[in-house]
Amino acid sequence: MKLEIDPTNLPALKRLMHELAVWSDMVALAIQRHEEQSQPQLPIELSMQEGAREAVGVALDGEAKKLVSDLLATLAANFTTTDIVGRAQRANPELSRGAIRNAISDLVEKGVIREIQPGRGRRPAKYVKN
Repeated sequence: MKLEIDPTNLPALKRLMHELAVWSDMVALAIQRHEEQSQPQLPIELSMQEGAREAVGVALDGEAKKLVSDLLATLAANFTTTDIVGRAQRANPELSRGAIRNAISDLVEKGVIREIQPGRGRRPAKYVKN
């Protein structure tokens, strides 16, 4: 395993720290399973790798939700997906547009914001704070 660390990118450092914690937990689980079995099996290792990726994805979704909630205070009463996605990606380039959009959808479901015009093609959706 090779790690590249950019000490100037705080969001990337936080993500890496979380990923390493997930991998550490997965290695501990592999050791435990190895000790329980006389011969560990490859499918277990593969499912653990998939589980680690999924856990990192869930953590990034949570990070996106927190960031989007925090950024909401800096936006005008009316804003678009372009406004929030742009600011969120500048704040944390590691977050995907999908994670940010999921965070926006979560805020709509909770009634924090309301969609006033759906996006269409290249035109972004418009929202208003409640």
